[in-house]
Amino acid sequence: MWFLLLRQTLIRGGIDKMKGISEKTLIKIKDLKASVKLNNGDMLTTVTNANMELQRGRSYAIVGKSGSGKTSLISIIGLLNREYEGEYLYDGISISALKDRDLSILRANNIGFVFQNYSLIKHLRVWENIELPLLYAKKSFTAKQRHEIITGLLKSVGLESKENDYPINLSGGEQQRVAIARALAVSPEAILCDEPTGNA
Repeated sequence: MWFLLLRQTLIRGGIDKMKGISEKTLIKIKDLKASVKLNNGDMLTTVTNANMELQRGRSYAIVGKSGSGKTSLISIIGLLNREYEGEYLYDGISISALKDRDLSILRANNIGFVFQNYSLIKHLRVWENIELPLLYAKKSFTAKQRHEIITGLLKSVGLESKENDYPINLSGGEQQRVAIARALAVSPEAILCDEPTGNA
């Protein structure tokens, strides 16, 4: 199960908005189709005619049996995969019209991820894992600003004393909280969570 959490407010960048979309709508998908090529050369359809309109300040769940295309759909919603047919608007922006660099900037500044296996970087300490999104964000944060943000996030998830620990020294629940703190680092517009309580 994937959960999507959408914040109430949006910080808009320098990309012009398109018309014809509600101010409350953050993500709009119409007639979305996607497929992958298998090792034997066959094409496997992973998403078929998906339609949705996701609004700010709401939470959503994408459910389905294994192999039903949940991860394929969420990778498109999370701007990780642009190999699809159909229409995808993010705050009125046509994703298909963006260059790779603009897509990366949009993703880094507006979408946070919490993966089922947490995907923490093993050789980085807790505070360094949380710092990563701040380093990739379009906005430049000073070292002092990054420290203040990280300190606040560690406090909010109850891990102030673990800031210099490595992931291998943390329990599953503690790793999960680090992953949540990292997802919140840039105050993203949307947070995508894959089975967020599955391994805790």
